[in-house]
Amino acid sequence: CSILTMGFMLSSCLDSGDSSYTGVMEFSYVTMDNSGLIYARSEGGMITSPQIKLLDPGKCYLLSYTWSSENGTTSSVDDFLISNVVLTAEPVQVPSTMLILQDAPKDDIGTPFTSFSRPYFHPGIYFGDFWAFSYQWKKKEGETASVEFYKSTEDTGNPDEVMIDVRLNKTGTPTGTTEKTESGRIAVNMNPLRLLLGSSSGTQTKNIYLRFRYYREGQSEPFTDPYKYLMTIYTD
Repeated sequence: CSILTMGFMLSSCLDSGDSSYTGVMEFSYVTMDNSGLIYARSEGGMITSPQIKLLDPGKCYLLSYTWSSENGTTSSVDDFLISNVVLTAEPVQVPSTMLILQDAPKDDIGTPFTSFSRPYFHPGIYFGDFWAFSYQWKKKEGETASVEFYKSTEDTGNPDEVMIDVRLNKTGTPTGTTEKTESGRIAVNMNPLRLLLGSSSGTQTKNIYLRFRYYREGQSEPFTDPYKYLMTIYTD
């Protein structure tokens, strides 16, 4: 949450007309306005550039860029001011997956994580309902990892709390026996949960809280993150 807060505090640098701002590998969601203008919702604010306009809407990227008052802003038809930036590195696409609205397989716990971060997210749809995570796992040459998220039907005792089970599965044929620690990133689209619990035409807000459970290396029982993460949905 502190990282998220920092990101939105930095957006004031773009909005307040400061002379310059630099973003480094910022988590960003690419979308378009009603006129077809493609832009990114980044940690530092709403940005666009000739390169960003070539990216795929609906995808997540890590973007590095600079902005100065000389670059100015572009007015969106949706009444947003979008900063015209200059990318300083090639965009890095973040792999993504969709939340699965069913219990995780009980007879297959997959591969335990060496480490699994807390989510980087927005409780609304600023990032298009994508929640980003970084993780580490042990791999052999030739192996790749896929990460899946499942909504548990387990009763947590709190009707406003949802447990999400995370599974890492190895694919590919290993060509060696030596393991090394590999780092990865994943962004999970939580929109199925928003549609399940809320209403796309609702006018009243409701807070629900997500918790994450996964297997860690060296432990036979799943680890439950003690923190609860806010998602704000609309209801009728």
